[in-house]
Amino acid sequence: MRLRIVVVALISGLLAVAAESGLEMYQRAVTQERAGKLDEAIKLYERVAHDFASDRALAAKALLQAARGYEKFGQDKAIKLYEQVARDFGDQRESADAARMKLAARRQGVHAVTAMTQRKLDPPVSVYATEWGQPFLSDGEHSLYFDDAAGALISSDPAGGNKRVIFKPKPGNFLVWRPSRDFSMVLLASGLTDQPANLAVIRADGSGWREFPGTGTRLDHTGCLGWSWDNRYVVTCTFGPDGTKRFLSVSVNDGQTRQFDLSPDNTTPNPIPRFSPDSRFIAYQDGARGPGVMNVVIAPVQGGKPTIKLENARLLDWTRDGRFLALASQRSGAEALYLLPVKDGQSAGDPIFIRYGSFLGGLTSANGALLYWSVPRGGIFSAGIAALDSSGRVGEWRPLSLRMGNGRPQFNWSPDGARIVYSVARDDSGQPGTTVVVRDLASGEEHAVYRDEGPAWCTWAPNPNLICGRFPEQGQTEIFSVVPDSGRTERISSLPGFVQNMYPSRDGRTFYSFKLFKGVPGYFRWEIGSNRDTPLYDHFSPPAVRPSSDWIPRLVNGRDLEIRPTSGGEWRRLVTLNTRRQGQDGAFPIEYTPDGKWILYGDRDAAGRDSLFRVSPGGGTPERMGDFPEREWRRHCWAPHYTRPCALALRPHGTVAARSL
Repeated sequence: MRLRIVVVALISGLLAVAAESGLEMYQRAVTQERAGKLDEAIKLYERVAHDFASDRALAAKALLQAARGYEKFGQDKAIKLYEQVARDFGDQRESADAARMKLAARRQGVHAVTAMTQRKLDPPVSVYATEWGQPFLSDGEHSLYFDDAAGALISSDPAGGNKRVIFKPKPGNFLVWRPSRDFSMVLLASGLTDQPANLAVIRADGSGWREFPGTGTRLDHTGCLGWSWDNRYVVTCTFGPDGTKRFLSVSVNDGQTRQFDLSPDNTTPNPIPRFSPDSRFIAYQDGARGPGVMNVVIAPVQGGKPTIKLENARLLDWTRDGRFLALASQRSGAEALYLLPVKDGQSAGDPIFIRYGSFLGGLTSANGALLYWSVPRGGIFSAGIAALDSSGRVGEWRPLSLRMGNGRPQFNWSPDGARIVYSVARDDSGQPGTTVVVRDLASGEEHAVYRDEGPAWCTWAPNPNLICGRFPEQGQTEIFSVVPDSGRTERISSLPGFVQNMYPSRDGRTFYSFKLFKGVPGYFRWEIGSNRDTPLYDHFSPPAVRPSSDWIPRLVNGRDLEIRPTSGGEWRRLVTLNTRRQGQDGAFPIEYTPDGKWILYGDRDAAGRDSLFRVSPGGGTPERMGDFPEREWRRHCWAPHYTRPCALALRPHGTVAARSL
């Protein structure tokens, strides 16, 4: 009898293991695929479909993934598997529909674009390429980049040879630029951040300067520059008399302009306009739904109502033949490249999956190559931490391993300095949304305390709980608390606008924030007891500096750090930096010590060393505290007890050219 019981228990245990092993095997296949071992992943997917056929949902999903793998290899077996899923798994609607979409795309003759080849293009300088104000672009034959040391826009070959200065902005001015698709010309916007920019074009050899005055271009809208495919027109953003943002098309030959509207309520500063190859339409991004939520929109150049073509997607560019829009989307659960069929400015079919990967932005060159910039494996950001001695000197910086994924993290210390909380736009599983993570610095242990399908952030209140924000609807931020040990949440309030982060006062009764309200960014003070939300200062470009209980800072013309009391008053220049800041993208770190006695910031010293400085809010000579790897580090934080500075570094990475588009 005892033997029989043991045997039954063993059989039950084996069945339990088998039930789990199907999901485990599928996840192992996903891991292999993301690691670049596609052939091994396909074998595992097919084994899942065969060994666990009774789990029809899992089997259909596995066959679909195997088919996609064969498609990436350009093998005809992909069609057979798609047909099998569409024919035999009609009860699994999502998988069957995806298979039918793939078969339809094949019948449309678009299967050739799935056999893409690619190569990495390494920047000639250590830079971080972004869609707005990118410091490096290349098509494999020509390279353009902004050389911070020279203070000039440079053209070169891909290896960095044959350098030529194209344009050098005036001292104190910022520069935003975009090459034409054949890299023969460059569109420039330069000037001071609080004034209309000068819009001009110049040949890639530095000749043929032509300026277009009176366009109203703004430097805080650095992603709003584009070229037509024939180099006859450029496009930028401007504002109408009623404050509505509009596109402005400018003729390169005679300077004639044409205005046309964006979709209503568009507030994104970087709509990324892309002319269609025939110049009849412009595709762009619409961020009116909220921070981090982008829709792809197409607008007729000759006038007409803009229409949304795909929700929750990021625009890269048109294909050279004008038949598709290249998009980045997480519609399959992880970020991937898709082609959206387009005809006469309208969607002509469902998006066609091309491949998984990271696609921050893109541009199609004149030869049809899709140039896209991506996040390196392990994420854009890395982290480091250093301690201060009793005299305030910075010790050695050491790596701080965080699971930051591919998102830009929000990063804050606990009141006792023992833990940090940070949020990332994607967790380790690759799923979309935000994960908020708490890390114990002594043990190195981490755990997720909150997840959201959309953007979210958390900061520490003076008590042990977290104060967090999410965006459940357009134009609103829901404020709630999270208990870090249990993850229990409790709603506190709803504030108008998009609150990007909050910083508590020393008594914990007031929080200072930076947010977008009715399309205008600025500093606000929120009193948690009365729920009163008071504007302090409008700032028309997201600042890289944050307010304290006593002071509001700002950076003027990329060089002058000014402050004023949060209660109001005149701005006072505190420091003139040794190095002008190129752009307003967070490249100027500034913090306050918890006691409010010092302002800390990064700059280069007289010897050109990247350094950490402190200065009293009352003024005086800045004091160098030690090394601070400014050119690589972009985000940082300070422990309340003024013992642990830390920073987040941007790793330089290259741009990839996908040649088959």
